[in-house]
Amino acid sequence: MIALQLVLRRPQLLSSGPARQNHRVPDVRRLGAICIDRLIPPAKARSDPVNLPSPTDSLPDNGRSVIQSLAERNLTPDEAGEAMHELIAQARIVEIDEIENA
Repeated sequence: MIALQLVLRRPQLLSSGPARQNHRVPDVRRLGAICIDRLIPPAKARSDPVNLPSPTDSLPDNGRSVIQSLAERNLTPDEAGEAMHELIAQARIVEIDEIENA
């Protein structure tokens, strides 16, 4: 940012006259891109909501519905993987709850 301000305030730095041949001239486009990247960071990947059939009390049935949606091309493999990951987490919660209440 400081280098960009310096170049903007002193345009003679960009001259390529004989006095400046031994000095490196900063690339204003690159400096600008670096500044913009710092001000506006790149967007992170974000998933859109996924429409699945109504969940049931049966985790295996819910898993089957995810696989069926994948087979029917209603879900991408990544979306199906995320949904299955959530079902696995739910199964662990149910398992721990059953152990604690036994």
